[in-house]
Amino acid sequence: MPSPLTHLAEQLLESAKALDAYNEVNGLEPASFETESFTDLPVAVEAQRKKTIDLAQDLKRLAQGPRDLLFESLNLVPASIWFVVCHVPASGDISYTELATLLGFDEILLRRMLRVAMMNRLFIETPSGDHVRHSAASRILHQERAAMDTCGFFLEEMFPAATRMVETMKKYPASGEPNETAFNVAFNTSRPFYLELEAYPERARRFGAAMRWMSRGGRFSNDHLIRGYDWAQFDHEGGLMVDVGGGHGTVSVALANFTSNMRFIVQDLPTTASQGADSLPVDLKNRVSFMPHDFFAPQPVVGADVYFFRYILHNWSDKYAERILKGLVPSLKDGARIVCYEFLPGNSSTTAWSEKQPYFVVGNTVLPPRKLNHQSRTLLQPQMDNIPSIDTHSGLHLPRLLFLHGGGTSARIFRRQCRTLTRALSPFFRVVFADAPFRSEPEPAIIPVYGRYGSFRRWLRWSPEHAPINGPDAVAAIQDSLCEAMAEDDLAGGTGAWVGLVGFSQGGKIAGSVLYETQMRAAQGRAGFAGGSWKFAVMLAARAPLVALSELTYDQDTFDLPGSILSPPDVGELSRNKHRLTMPTVHVHGLQDPGLRFHRILLNDFTTLRSAEVVEWDGDHRVPAKSTDVAGVVQATLRAAKKADIPQFRWY
Repeated sequence: MPSPLTHLAEQLLESAKALDAYNEVNGLEPASFETESFTDLPVAVEAQRKKTIDLAQDLKRLAQGPRDLLFESLNLVPASIWFVVCHVPASGDISYTELATLLGFDEILLRRMLRVAMMNRLFIETPSGDHVRHSAASRILHQERAAMDTCGFFLEEMFPAATRMVETMKKYPASGEPNETAFNVAFNTSRPFYLELEAYPERARRFGAAMRWMSRGGRFSNDHLIRGYDWAQFDHEGGLMVDVGGGHGTVSVALANFTSNMRFIVQDLPTTASQGADSLPVDLKNRVSFMPHDFFAPQPVVGADVYFFRYILHNWSDKYAERILKGLVPSLKDGARIVCYEFLPGNSSTTAWSEKQPYFVVGNTVLPPRKLNHQSRTLLQPQMDNIPSIDTHSGLHLPRLLFLHGGGTSARIFRRQCRTLTRALSPFFRVVFADAPFRSEPEPAIIPVYGRYGSFRRWLRWSPEHAPINGPDAVAAIQDSLCEAMAEDDLAGGTGAWVGLVGFSQGGKIAGSVLYETQMRAAQGRAGFAGGSWKFAVMLAARAPLVALSELTYDQDTFDLPGSILSPPDVGELSRNKHRLTMPTVHVHGLQDPGLRFHRILLNDFTTLRSAEVVEWDGDHRVPAKSTDVAGVVQATLRAAKKADIPQFRWY
């Protein structure tokens, strides 16, 4: 029997197919976000449309889980509903009549309020229609005081300010001052947000509790922070992290529980620091301490290993963020790290729920605006000449991987095909995509999804219709394409070494060939192909043989010649190949791929098996997309980086 999640998905699929069928039968365009759809529908079809909406809504809510659902529901439910929560028992149910009596509410209005909340999966009405009980989301509110603190913070601090946004933008156009925000207008105060809360201990406590609660699960969980950075390098006797603006110590407590030896100093305004110290678990008092500190003042802790900022810099306009960072400089020792854990708006719009962050509440509501992601590095560069600038969102400092697409596609398409893979690699590498040098017809398999994405490119010839080109010119064109992508990323601020190549199909063939060429050049003391310090290659669905890229390999009869038309390889001839990759490689093979035989030949006959690793997955000729399949590719890539003795991966 399918799970509730799968059952909903199956129902949604059938319902969507029914709507598509209606459009097709009536000669209408398929539904899209670019044209108006589903107007003037027959009664039965309108019912089907509403069913589709309801199923999609429930599928989303079930996938969110109760904590993300609860966070998103804060602005969708009447404020009065929060007073009902504690009167509904944690287990069992209560009648509307009894609940109305306990609250002193009109029963009819109470039913209406609760049924609005139930539309967002808060509370559940029993089949009789006379009683109410908790859902998973509303039960969290009942059982966790900090969850109610979060609701109170949003309802009583944030929402009044949100209603004054337009007024504030007109009153203080383009202001970067922390006391010229909608919060100041709503509460008629000249104090910035944090100082206003500091003046009222209960408001400060509630804010701190809300920040702690939001870190317990869902999108804001501290688990992401713990897994996303190499804390082990500081987990030794004497290792010290200063948690700047750390509130009640949520992050430091989480990291202290994850590590064994590191010490943590949490800095915040006096009231908040005192409350944090009072709530600190007894078993952590020897490793976590609290210090009153205004982060606009010079940093008093000298020589720490890490100065950590969680959700701090995005709260301040540039001139104030610069002051915060400049205050650190005199206290930094050689090798100290400034780690900024931020959520930043992307460089372009998105409709993805997973990219949604609470800027609809923050923005100018309580704090001045910060820049977009691609503008943020200007904050960290000119103002801090004494320390290296690190953009922790885009990984400018990370070792770089160059991704090479298959024949008949493009870098733009390959980027979308590799979304899951690049997301999983992003904590470890900066990824860059290169376009092949030659125009091409599209690969037929991509047309249904990416046909409108032209233009399409190729690295090699596979058809007589492709323009003839001699070998050296073809190699020069390939090298120019790689150099162009690398130069563009240098201009974008990338500083990491170019260490690896990742290619799919024809791009995988080129990746392996570039690595072999680099291996041959290294034996002569020469720089790698295209100037990269290539150490390893990941080849997805790449078939033998490799391609000769210079006079060092032109005479190797088991290699393809650049500029020539690719033809089915002679398996017997390839098995006699003696020119093998000894540098680390990862070979990703789809077990349903029609070309699997030739992918295995590339592994078995063109590498020394001790330097190669194979990852097999149950798929055809495409890039793995499921997280379970991608995980194997990522782990193998990290192992290859370690084999290549790349310093950042010696710990792995």
